[in-house]
Amino acid sequence: LDDRLPAVYFTVKSLKESRNLRLCIDCASEVLKQLGEDVSVVFNTPSKESIESLNNLLLRKTTDDSVIALGHCTQRRAEFVMRLYHELNFAFFVYDPTCLLGICFRMVSLTMEIGSTEISATAFANYGIELIARGYSIGSRLGTLALKLAENSKYISYVIAAVKQYNSWVVEPLHAIAESHLLGFYAGKKIGDE
Repeated sequence: LDDRLPAVYFTVKSLKESRNLRLCIDCASEVLKQLGEDVSVVFNTPSKESIESLNNLLLRKTTDDSVIALGHCTQRRAEFVMRLYHELNFAFFVYDPTCLLGICFRMVSLTMEIGSTEISATAFANYGIELIARGYSIGSRLGTLALKLAENSKYISYVIAAVKQYNSWVVEPLHAIAESHLLGFYAGKKIGDE
């Protein structure tokens, strides 16, 4: 399976881009199962106790600097799993948004276990958004952390747009959010995201 990971990733991404979401989800799910992921748990909303436990870890036992200092994940399979979950996050956003919290929860949990990947910033941004939607105030801190993790990453424009659109309005005045969208636009153009 390891030698086929790039082909599998591009298959999943192509299915998502062509809006064949059910097939995208089925294909990604099957591969994740082969890689040892329990997708039946991930695609369901985590228990309140699990959310509280992860939030407690993030809020009370770690600082932003300690998350940033986790180091880069060197496990090829784990990085691949994060990339698949990232694609699934988009697919489920359209297909079944009730699964988003579970996916984001798993991505953040994986980051805390294995270290940071380039996609970890999107995980923290999306998890923060999902938490804010459920009334957890830690969501705004996770948005700020996501912005720090995304610095100099190819995902910077995505993270800026996600955090400023769905997260920052909780703690920032609206005119500041509009300015940050322009920053995200220029950051995206700078790295070729058009």
